[in-house]
Amino acid sequence: MSNNMKKAYFFDMDGTLYSHRFHEVPPNTLKALYQLKEQGHLVCLATSRTAQELAHLEKEVRTFPFDYRIIDGGAVVLDRNGKCVKKTAIAPHISDRIASWCRRTGTPWRYACEDGMWWDIEGSQKEHDILFSLYLAVPEKKAYEQDEIVNAIVFTKNREAIAPLIQDCSVIWYGSCVEIRAGGVDKAHAIRQICEKEHIAWRCCFGDGSNDIQMIEEADLGIAMGNAAQALCKAADRVIGTVDEDGIWNYMQESMEGE
Repeated sequence: MSNNMKKAYFFDMDGTLYSHRFHEVPPNTLKALYQLKEQGHLVCLATSRTAQELAHLEKEVRTFPFDYRIIDGGAVVLDRNGKCVKKTAIAPHISDRIASWCRRTGTPWRYACEDGMWWDIEGSQKEHDILFSLYLAVPEKKAYEQDEIVNAIVFTKNREAIAPLIQDCSVIWYGSCVEIRAGGVDKAHAIRQICEKEHIAWRCCFGDGSNDIQMIEEADLGIAMGNAAQALCKAADRVIGTVDEDGIWNYMQESMEGE
């Protein structure tokens, strides 16, 4: 493939672009993104964060001219002007089932819509602390009332009980919670749609978590951060330095020297 051909680069946020240790996107990482833009490539975000969870990033990151922002794990896609170009909600009957089960069992859960995120059953201080430590933001309390949900997180370890309720959904299981989206919705699917629309023949994806495995596997070049989950490292074509070691910046400089 010609080096002059337009390429697309997709970046996860947390643990990839964003350092939780310092609660920032390292300056050199931001410089690497601008270099890619200056070279004429498509530069996109691919995160499970909601729009509200992105709002607490530093200004330099909030205003970076991403060509697309894939948020809510792929359920919502925003263009370079912040206009929603894709939204896929969880089926209403499934959202109702989740709400009913959580209310009956007293299980905390957070639901996200295009215009906000809220607790239906509010989490304990532990759940508040988890979310705040990640995003410097926590949901407010607002009862679910047949809202159009694009992403939900249920704080439970009881997989056996909740799995039948969400069997038609895309899910990511974590140690103490499960992230839920509509069936077939993930970062990889959103990336495919963007590349088809923009006539991109080659794509590179960077990630660190288990929710990045599909996009890493489907990329022409899948790159795992040095701080990535073991399963993602196995799926990746290459493992680079950690987010706190300027992994992306160093890799980009090395790549340009090799061209």
